[in-house]
Amino acid sequence: MPVRTQTRWLSVREAASVLGFATVSFRRVIERHARRAHDGSIEARFEGIVARKCGRSWRVHLSAAWMTGRA
Repeated sequence: MPVRTQTRWLSVREAASVLGFATVSFRRVIERHARRAHDGSIEARFEGIVARKCGRSWRVHLSAAWMTGRA
C-alpha cells in the first residue's frame, strides 16, 4: 500500500510567513497569476505554489521544496 502524505492547505498569511513575504504582497502575486481552472474554480499556479480560491479567501499549498526545513 502506498504511503500517503498529508497535504495541508495554508492561509495566505501562513504561506506568506513561511516564504518571507508581506501578506498583502503575496496576495497580489496570487491574484496576478489567478486563472479559471478546468473545474470552474479559480486557482493560481506558479513556482511550486498552488492557490485556490475558497469563497472570499485563498488557500495555498506549497510544494515540498518550499516546506523543507519547516517543522
